[in-house]
Amino acid sequence: MVSKMRILSGLLLSGAALAPCLPAGAQTVPVAPASAFAVASPSPAAANATVAPTLRRFGDSQAALTFSGEMADASLPFFVTAEETSRPARLVLALTGAVSIAPETSNIQVFVNDVAVTSTRLGSDARLAVDLPPGLLQPGYNAVRFALTQHHRVDCSINATYELWSRIDPAASGIDFGLGVTRLAGLGELPALGRNGGEPLLVRGILPPNAGPDAIGTVMEAVQAAILLGGFNGAAVEFGEGPGTGPGLDVAVGTPADLAAAGLPVVAASPNTTVPGVALLQPAPSGRALLAVSSATASELSRTVSLLAAEVSETSAAGTPAGLRAHDEQNGHALGAGRAASLAELGFVSKEFAGRFFRDEVAFTLPADFYAADYADASLVLDAAYAAGLGSQARLLVRANGREVSSLSLSSARAGRISRQALRIPLGALKPGRNILSFEANLARDSDAVCDPAAEASPAVRFALSDTSVLKMPYLARIGHLPDVAAFAGGGQHRGGDRDGLTVLVPGLDPAGLGAAASVLSRTALADGRTHKVRLVSALPVGETGDVLAAGTYASLPVSLTQAVRLDPVEGASAATLGEDAPAEGGILSIAANAATGPSNLLAAFSDTADLKDEFLAFVEPAARSFLDAFGWSSEVFGDEPAGAAVKPGADTLVTLAQAPMAGSASTAWTVIAARTSEELEQGARSLVQPDVWPRIEGAATLLSRDGTVSTVAAQGERLFQTQPFSIQNSRYILAGWFSRHTENYLFVVMLLGLLLAATTRFFLRGIGKGGK
Repeated sequence: MVSKMRILSGLLLSGAALAPCLPAGAQTVPVAPASAFAVASPSPAAANATVAPTLRRFGDSQAALTFSGEMADASLPFFVTAEETSRPARLVLALTGAVSIAPETSNIQVFVNDVAVTSTRLGSDARLAVDLPPGLLQPGYNAVRFALTQHHRVDCSINATYELWSRIDPAASGIDFGLGVTRLAGLGELPALGRNGGEPLLVRGILPPNAGPDAIGTVMEAVQAAILLGGFNGAAVEFGEGPGTGPGLDVAVGTPADLAAAGLPVVAASPNTTVPGVALLQPAPSGRALLAVSSATASELSRTVSLLAAEVSETSAAGTPAGLRAHDEQNGHALGAGRAASLAELGFVSKEFAGRFFRDEVAFTLPADFYAADYADASLVLDAAYAAGLGSQARLLVRANGREVSSLSLSSARAGRISRQALRIPLGALKPGRNILSFEANLARDSDAVCDPAAEASPAVRFALSDTSVLKMPYLARIGHLPDVAAFAGGGQHRGGDRDGLTVLVPGLDPAGLGAAASVLSRTALADGRTHKVRLVSALPVGETGDVLAAGTYASLPVSLTQAVRLDPVEGASAATLGEDAPAEGGILSIAANAATGPSNLLAAFSDTADLKDEFLAFVEPAARSFLDAFGWSSEVFGDEPAGAAVKPGADTLVTLAQAPMAGSASTAWTVIAARTSEELEQGARSLVQPDVWPRIEGAATLLSRDGTVSTVAAQGERLFQTQPFSIQNSRYILAGWFSRHTENYLFVVMLLGLLLAATTRFFLRGIGKGGK
């Protein structure tokens, strides 16, 4: 705490020059000059040509390793096997940057497990290599942190800060242990397969010959377990009858005869797993490993897969404290009702900033049944400081998921200190699952127009933000709500427990649809922390009442299903090419049809006074329908479901994820992932589950375009259902939240109560004063 206050006090009292900012408790080791390791390279592509086959590459995407602005940092988890920790290790980085960067005042610092290992200038393409001290890396997750300072060559305006960027090429960067093949000591070292240079890890489910829906569903559950054990964010799943090629993981489920028929080795037991019937075969030279699940009979396979799934809850991440922090930061620190977390706990490092435009962010997660509405506020208790003489536009902005929620003026003739000041964050700006809280500070001065090179060489600190700042959560309303693909992405798909399992619909058991469904389902399993039981079908079954996840092309999915999620067919798809509904008397399709047409409704009693009925409906129905629909009663009272906004994929839409509440059931949902062709479905699902896309899923539908743009369709109505034991406090917050999301209904109730109060007052007061006459 004392060291953090010194940062603020030093800014206020001395305005000292910007100094490298180390994490709390950071150490340093002797660092060789950058020139000793820098090798000129015209571009990362050229660096790729000289990548050593022994290099273990970073697993993070190019987006995670692109740094923009005047100050940027990132902490990456890097998994190291026990064998690798006994070997000499060399950190290798392939760097490239914008031509506008001034190399004299721009640099990158590299920390491994909070120990500074090297520093070098930025501004030109280079390949950097540095030997790591023995014993620095430990088995499990380690942290590799980059801290960059970047200045513009000739422009000191805020607009110029957007021209500053540097990139580390994940395909040519990582740690070299001098080992030809990665050897895994057990299931606990599966995360080592995720070091794939930023490419999605390809997990292939190997199917037994002539596999039916039950067998494929069992393989799908085993794939989920493997992805959870490896912590593979953004893994892409495919299915086939033989092994895959290139780096990745094969998951095979079957009897010894099934494995032999697929050309796989038959392994009765494996010394590197403790799960009976589960064997982990070492990666081949290509970097591909095999996880084999085998039992003597087909009836025992499901039990063996369940044992593998149980291993997920019994296996915890291992590594250094810094590495485990970096691992947890990938998905965001979990927060709940009444919880508080310092920015340090959320992965933020205290910073002194000498530039003109400060940008940084932290991530945290909220429960899948969190009800996002303006019934209360979270608060950011801020510790910061700013220098004297900032311009009139100097201001700190706090954004939640891109929405501005708080601001604070930093313009003053004298330096200022912000101590324990609470900034409001409306809960309506948050969402279930992963949330991003970002900070932006405009720190321009009038003197910036001069852009003096001498002043730029030793800039004075203008702003400091301390990691002792605290994010506090109030009481959170907890209730299930549909449609909401953000809750689905946060692990809220499997609402009914494991009693009935999740129905996965893939028309015709198309391999692309199977892969898309498994990719999406595995991503929700990562957020949920457990595997989901799967009941795979190729057509909608009769009497289905549970959650349904469907994956297919627009043409192959049943029309009733696409209509239920308000998905309009794409242009050029004729009615003859769209999916047809199989007869399902009493099934979910007939339920949907009845919900849409309904023979009669409660308000038909007004039919004898048609004019009065029409006037009554025109005034009452919109609010009543919205209120009743929230509890699943709209179809019973009005005979239909309220219409929602149409989901219309554009010509550039790659894939669509849409959801709708199931008619006739309060807590179950249809969720659909669809594309024009099988190829686009497969490609779109792989893009959708990537770490930089998945957190942006929200609303009733999310559409991903070919250029990576994400657009959402807001839900027009909502279905609520209980997920927590009844309490008056939770109910009160839910009601307040519902009215905050439906202001027209709130106004209607206020007006109705006002009329009722006026009527009752008139009734009780009409006789007052008459008795004395």
